[in-house]
Amino acid sequence: MTKKPDVTLAQLRYFIEAATHLSMTRAAEELFVAQSAVSSAIAQLEQQVGAQLFIRQRSRGLTLTPAGQQFLGDARALLLNLEEALDTARGIDNQVRGTIRIGCFVTLAPFILPAIVSRVRAEHPYLDIEVDELDTDGARAALRSGRVELLIGYDFGFGNDIRTAVLSDAPRTSSCRPTIRSPPRRRSFCASCRGSR
Repeated sequence: MTKKPDVTLAQLRYFIEAATHLSMTRAAEELFVAQSAVSSAIAQLEQQVGAQLFIRQRSRGLTLTPAGQQFLGDARALLLNLEEALDTARGIDNQVRGTIRIGCFVTLAPFILPAIVSRVRAEHPYLDIEVDELDTDGARAALRSGRVELLIGYDFGFGNDIRTAVLSDAPRTSSCRPTIRSPPRRRSFCASCRGSR
């Protein structure tokens, strides 16, 4: 019988923080621990998991490997499930708690986010909201890596692995010259990776 890896919660938290910032130094600062502690924990985690999670580049910091990208989403889901289990065990009311990371297209953020964030905070006061303003390519990468759990943007055909819901249709814009046709309508949408909570 093979021994299962002894992965710790600290290793998972250190990994998630390093993956979020793509820097062990920045992760250590956020976690208030020594950089060597983060580096050591992640090296042990990689050994226990049996896969390289980061490519380390001295001048550029960290890059997640494909295994690291998958593990990041799984690790975040695991810690979220643990948090929910602990809340249930403690008998905490049915308030939504935890953190949600929302990405939003830069062009939409000032117009849409204030109302959404205000409403969510009013309805779920124990929910922390982190917002990341992104361009199209950054949005795809953020969703697929698990850096954001939800994206608000235009429907640019993100693919079948992204679940979307239309929030509203943006009105057609009028042109200054009547001979030029208005561009097609853009749809605002909300997206999340399949299998996400």
